[in-house]
Amino acid sequence: MNSAARRSRAAAAPKNGRSRFHPERVTRIPRGGGKVDTVGRYEIRIKGRMSDDVSRKFSEFISTVCPAETVLRCELHDQSELHGVLETIESLGLELVELRSLEQTRAH
Repeated sequence: MNSAARRSRAAAAPKNGRSRFHPERVTRIPRGGGKVDTVGRYEIRIKGRMSDDVSRKFSEFISTVCPAETVLRCELHDQSELHGVLETIESLGLELVELRSLEQTRAH
């Protein structure tokens, strides 16, 4: 990043200490790979019905088939797990319709 771009980005930063690129609702993971002590529950909607072979890739998820889509519900412990699920969906050529965070609970 050149110095003009750095100055421009610094000028755009809000004065309240929050990044305009990371709203409050985004969970920030501390540098050094610190773990977040919450479990996130997610609902993932996939277009169409998944074949049995594809469904086996998501065997740990609660799966519901609706007329035009498949709904998966799962608990994930951190954002790396979420990204792994999204990468699996993409690698299988599935069309992601919606990803919704349902709630977060404290990990035990």
